[in-house]
This record gives sequence, C-alpha cells and structure tokens, in this order.
Amino acid sequence: MQPDKDQRKVDIEIYLVFIALIGISVFNAIYCSVKIEKYQEITTHVIAVETPTIEALGQLNELVTRSKMYTTNWVYLPYNSEDKQRLKELHGVDYPRVKADLLKLMSQWEDLDNYPKLSRSFFRIAALFRSESNLTNTLTTFSDYEDPMKKFEAEEMLEGDILPEAVEISKELNGMIVSKRQELEELHSLMKVSYRNLIWSVLAVAMSIVMVVLMSAFYLSHFMILPVMKLREYIQQLGRGEIPSVSLQIKNNVVGQMTEAVISLTENFKTTAHFAYEIGEGKFNAQYTRLGEHDELGNALIQMRDKLKRAQYELTEYMEQLQLQNDILHQARQELFDKARELELANKYKSEFLANMSHELRTPLNSILVLATILCENRQMGLDAKELEYAQIIRRSGNDLLLLINDILDLSKIEAGRIDIVYEQVRIDEMKQEIFAMFDEVAKTKHINFGIERSGNFPEVITTDRLRLSQVIRNLLSNAFKFTETKGEVTLRFKMSNSMQPQCLEISVQDTGIGIPEEKQMIIFEAFQQADGSISRKYGGTGLGLSISKMLVGLMNGSLNLESKEGQGSTFYIYLPVKPDTLCVKSGKGEHSTQDVFKNLPAGKEDTREKQKAHQKK
Repeated sequence: MQPDKDQRKVDIEIYLVFIALIGISVFNAIYCSVKIEKYQEITTHVIAVETPTIEALGQLNELVTRSKMYTTNWVYLPYNSEDKQRLKELHGVDYPRVKADLLKLMSQWEDLDNYPKLSRSFFRIAALFRSESNLTNTLTTFSDYEDPMKKFEAEEMLEGDILPEAVEISKELNGMIVSKRQELEELHSLMKVSYRNLIWSVLAVAMSIVMVVLMSAFYLSHFMILPVMKLREYIQQLGRGEIPSVSLQIKNNVVGQMTEAVISLTENFKTTAHFAYEIGEGKFNAQYTRLGEHDELGNALIQMRDKLKRAQYELTEYMEQLQLQNDILHQARQELFDKARELELANKYKSEFLANMSHELRTPLNSILVLATILCENRQMGLDAKELEYAQIIRRSGNDLLLLINDILDLSKIEAGRIDIVYEQVRIDEMKQEIFAMFDEVAKTKHINFGIERSGNFPEVITTDRLRLSQVIRNLLSNAFKFTETKGEVTLRFKMSNSMQPQCLEISVQDTGIGIPEEKQMIIFEAFQQADGSISRKYGGTGLGLSISKMLVGLMNGSLNLESKEGQGSTFYIYLPVKPDTLCVKSGKGEHSTQDVFKNLPAGKEDTREKQKAHQKK
C-alpha cells in the first residue's frame, strides 16, 4: 500500500504543477483575447467613424469656403455663369450629401462634446446659404448688375454678413477638426500601448511557467529520497530554464513514472517554449503540433498566435492608409505653397499695372482739365449758362479723378517699393507759412478757427523729407476741414514728445469735427476704408489718404496715432525721430507703427525697408 500511496502523492503534485501552468497560460490567453478584442474595436472605430468624420468635416469646411468664393464671384463677375451653376449645385447637392454623411457619423460618436457644436454649425451654414440665396436672387440679370442700388446692396450684404459669417463658420469647423484629430491621436496611442501589452503578455507566459516550474521543482526535490537525486538535478535544470537530456533508465516504479513524466515534461516544454519564443519574436507563421486533444496551453498559444497575426495585418494595413493620407497632405501643402507663389506674382503685377496705368491716365486727364479750365473762363463769351455749368462739372470731376489717380499712384509706388525718402534740412517757420497760406482761405470760407502752434523746445530746423511730411500734414488738415462744421476749430501743433524714448518730434492735427467711433478707428487706415459708408456720399473722398499717410510716416521711421471720440472731434499724432536713422514708435490703441507698414505690404515688398535704410546711410 505504501508504494501506491507515494505514487498517488507524486502524481498529485505533478498534476498540481501542470494545473498551475495551464491556469497561468489560460489566464494570459484570456487576457490577451480581451486586449485584442478591445484593440479591434478601437481600430474599427477609427476606420469607420473617426477618420471619415475628419474627412467629412474637411469637406464641409471646403464647401463653406467654396460657397464664399462662388458668391463673391456672383457679385463681382456677372459673366461667370460656371461659378453660378457650381454655387447652385453646392447648395442643392454637395451640402445635403456631406450633411447626411456627418449626421450618420454623429450617431456613432463616443465623445458628444462636439455634437452641439456641429449642430450649431449646420444651423449657421443653413442661415449662410439662405443669405447667399437671397443675395443671388437680387442679381439675376445683367440689368440687375447695372442697377447701382442693387449692386451696392449685394456688395454690402456680401462684405457685411456673408463673408464674416463664412469665416466664423470655418473657424468653428477647424476647431472641431482639431478636436477630432486629437481624439484620433489618443486612440493611436491607446492602440500602441495595447500592442506593447500583448507582447509583454506573451513574455509573461514564459516567465510564469519558468517561475512555477522552479518553485515546484524546489518543493518536490526537498521531499525526494536519494535514489531520485538525478531526477532532482534534471528538475533543477528545468527550473533554471534549461531543457536537459534525460538518460535514466525507466523502471516500473515511482521513479520510473517520475522519469517518464520528466522526459515528457522536458519534451513538451521544449516544444511549447520554442513556439512561445517564436510568437514573441513576431514569427506568426510558426507551426505548432498540439500535444493532445485537450492541449489547452497549445490551443491558447495557437489562438494567441492567430489573433496577433490578424492584429499585425490590420495594423500594417492601417499604417499604410496613414502613410497614404500623409502623402496626400504633403501634396496638398505643396499645392498651397505653389498657389501662394502665384498670388505673390499676381500681386506684383497688380502693383506695377496700377503704377503704369496711373501715369498713362494722368496725361490725357491733364489735357481735359486744361481744356475744361479754358471753357470755364469763357473768354470769348461763346458759352451760355448751361454750357458753362457743364464745363465746370467736367473740371470738378476731372480734378476729383486726378486726386484719385494721384492717391492710387502713391499707394502703388509704396507697395511696389518705388518711394524714396529724401532727407533735407526743413525750416519749420517756412512750412508753417506755406500751410497757413494753403488752408487760410478754406478756413475763412467755412468760418472755422484755424491756428498753428509751435512750442518753445521744438527745433527751428528738422531733418526729414519735406515733400512727404508736407503731403501727410496737408492730407490730415484736409480731412480735418472736411469733417469740421462751421464755427469749429482746427489746430496744427509742433512740439517735442515727452512720453517716448528716444525723444521724438510730435506733430498733431486736432479738430472739433464729427469724430470717429472707437470700433472704426483701426479700419480707417486701410485702403478704400472710411468710418462710415455714408461719409463718402456726404463729404467725398476715396479712403486712400490715411492709408498713404500711414505708409509714408512709416517710411520716415515714424508712427501715426489717433485719438478720437464720436461727436467730439479727432486728433492725429505724427511721431518722427529727431535722428532719421532711429525708430520712433508709440505703442497704444489706434497706433500704426513702421512695423505695421511693412507687415501690411504685399509679399515681395519686404526689401523696401532695407532700401530705405541704405538710402539713409548715403
């Protein structure tokens, strides 16, 4: 009875060891299966939801941009029937299709933070498209384009409502795209972590098996008798991760049974360990013959191998898709760069065209003005009152057109980098006399109190470009008299600035006119911009004077500043350096510095600043 009892004891201990090994392997296999299933869910969600969502949002953003462009072409290019048809197709076909795709994808979003944002964007886009439809309905025939009121209303609706709203919608869509891309990056990171965990799980199986065998071998060797010391050595070798070659004779006893068990264990361990190592090295095509019908460890390893193989294939396929998308994005960036270069070249041609055409227009216009002046003099009294009135209208209109051409010429010269600042010694008293003589009659005619003041510490002679400084002061005074009503005041002051380092010259033009609203004080320095669209109707003007003045002051290393309150008048400050080779920039609200001038110049004109510095050194 004793041998049978010992045999049952050894069998039980060996069975416990195998049960522990199988338990660890099965646990790891289940853990890996759960991880792989989660990884597959994430991959499916990325491919089916996240990536199409980003693409659809990009298409929606592109539709908004294209609708803005087509609507603009509808207003300014009446003969462009192709863009008009595209706008209709965009409203009726493209947008509903993209919207339907996004609505379908929205139902599968896990993060619902962007859900109300996209719904609000749909509402705003629908409102934008209604506005565009209303605008296009006002310009349906060529006679509508020839109607100034309809054309003006359409332009006002385009620039005041449609374009700003389209920009805001694009910003909102770009924000959602960025958010979705961040979610996609987080999912990518999660998939990478899951993949690393799977690799470590495979290695953990082998390590767990080694640890269990080591502990069980140590336990069994402690209770074995001397005849089984050799087997104890084999088991210790197994515990150290070695696979021994068993040379003991198999006897029909407990030791023989243990020997058979050790031999079987070593062979099976060798096969299983080899297969596990191959999986750990990424050899997912490795073959494995099951040890038996109920080889759970082998089945778990085979299942793990197959799932890792599928996961590797899916990951490789996904990485190829990402690489393809990266190639597409790189191509798109290159196309945008090429378009930017084309726009830069077109802008250069525009500036040169304006400069050349302004010169070409002035010659016949001067002839018209001379002839109109002769007709207005009516020296031979050959014109009746009506004809004389017509001649005066021709002369006034010609003068207005000449002023506009001169402004455009100055603006185009500055943008093309053709303005040279010529520094010379300027006597302030002489400039005061010239300016007073020029505007005294205007002040008397409008009954405006006009004065010129100079503080005691202001130098009598300054170094600057006399022509350009006089041009800026004349423009500011002309505006001051234009927008100041009868019995008002206009004052020109020369003094040293006390609030700037290095010390600068301060020339200010103050009036008690209509003033400028705070929200309009920045845009009036832009070309063809005025504080109120109705001003050009009541007071005249093109909106170029302040833009040119700002650029000229910047070229003289100075800055132009504004202080104004609506209904209380305005004060324009010109800050110029005492030494021409220094900068005189005053920071603050309404300030336009030298840096602003060159920042706003078209691409390709950045060397104007360097040319100016070289000229100053000469």
